Amino acid sequence: MKKYKKYPVLRKKILLLHTHTVSPLIAKIKVIEQTLIKRAGGGISIKNHSLITPMQKVEVTQCMIKEKNAYKLEEWLNDYVTFLNTKYKKFGIPKLPIIARTNHKNALYMNDITMRQKDFAHAYFENTPVILAVIYLKHFRNTILRYEEEVIKYMILSLVDKK
Repeated sequence: MKKYKKYPVLRKKILLLHTHTVSPLIAKIKVIEQTLIKRAGGGISIKNHSLITPMQKVEVTQCMIKEKNAYKLEEWLNDYVTFLNTKYKKFGIPKLPIIARTNHKNALYMNDITMRQKDFAHAYFENTPVILAVIYLKHFRNTILRYEEEVIKYMILSLVDKK
């Protein structure tokens, strides 16, 4: 019977995870995405529901690197993973890898010194077409949701007897 008393507490923890971490972080990323769509992509075409200028690169570099949005994004993503790894460690969650990575340890660039030296902002958003930048942002949002799902799964599994 004692085991079932944990459910309201667990429900509250899940809601806190979503409302205080996931929702605001995804909202911030959506704002950056919409900014890129309007400024670099020329908006969305009413006729075919696609970006008007999907290959625009200059505005992506301006918005993400020169205006420091990519650096903010990197900080938000890595702070979120650090938060999950420390706050929810007690549920037995394996350490989640950081989301915003540099090219330093990327196996694809081990032989390319120029690419290997790029930080997160330059690796993802330098000379990048707006369509690809938007895809990266959607990927980061999906990773956040996947991590949330993983944390919730371990929280629920913590209720099961470990016999």
